[in-house]
Amino acid sequence: MSVGEAAPSVAKRREGGCSRARAELCYVPCIYAMLQKSLRKKFVYNQMMLMCFSEMMNIVMHAIVTGIESIYGDVYCLSPKRFYWFGVIELGSAYVQSVMLAILAFNRCLILIKPRMADTLFGQYGWVGTLLWQIPPFAIAFLLSWAGPPIIFNPMKGSQYFNPHLGYLPDNEYYHTPHIFSYYVSCFIFAVPVLYLSFGICLIRLIEQNSLHMNSKRVRKETSTFIQVFIGCVLLFFSCVGYIIQQQFPDAEWLALGSTYGYILFQGSSAITYLTLNRSIRQEIVLLFDRFSKGVHKNYPDKSATTRNNT
Repeated sequence: MSVGEAAPSVAKRREGGCSRARAELCYVPCIYAMLQKSLRKKFVYNQMMLMCFSEMMNIVMHAIVTGIESIYGDVYCLSPKRFYWFGVIELGSAYVQSVMLAILAFNRCLILIKPRMADTLFGQYGWVGTLLWQIPPFAIAFLLSWAGPPIIFNPMKGSQYFNPHLGYLPDNEYYHTPHIFSYYVSCFIFAVPVLYLSFGICLIRLIEQNSLHMNSKRVRKETSTFIQVFIGCVLLFFSCVGYIIQQQFPDAEWLALGSTYGYILFQGSSAITYLTLNRSIRQEIVLLFDRFSKGVHKNYPDKSATTRNNT
């Protein structure tokens, strides 16, 4: 495979790399806010921060590795070990992020309808408890990453496919049959709507019983966080479904681009969602800029005032 044959995808990958770089910068103020003492005590912000680190790492990995592979036009046969391990890591990161997001969704549902139970499960052990809740995502990712073929980046198509030889060797129907990733996404598609539907039913019953007041400050705040997690679940759902569908239609370039940019949108969506919808994070960022501006004025006093004092 020469550089010229992969050239059509270079511009697309460069554009994707710029989008990922912009998304990367948006995470910096969010992580700063979550590291503050007032937010660090809560499981939801610890979990969000870990997800931010995971998404930032994923953005960097995709921007650098896929960009280099597109520019040089290397394919699987030239360096199978490199492509294989990158595919395993990429697929494992998708498993980790989806399970972490599901745990966060469960936490948001539980804290609204059963706050005492939520405090027992998520709020008693601080960072230790948060780290313990990371065992299921990484254990599931480790097991499932080896249960089927990894997803391989194809520089000719500018996207990821289970068939490592797509586009330059005869196709194999094995790569188009459902694999563990397809089954996993199917379970995720089923589990998350069931979780939110159960939550909605419980929430309606609590409101009817007057045991939950939607106008209270706590409920409004928790509902806002709940909506933020729901947006992430929806975007992950569509990006995963897109990758499964594109395996069946490898010649559909628009589908490959849609899946790729959908995944980019998911990776950067958390930062945008937190900055626009999360009031606590915005307040911490405002305080940061306020302290920064005061420091600037302190180090660089008003020249006009200094001139008046001297005269």
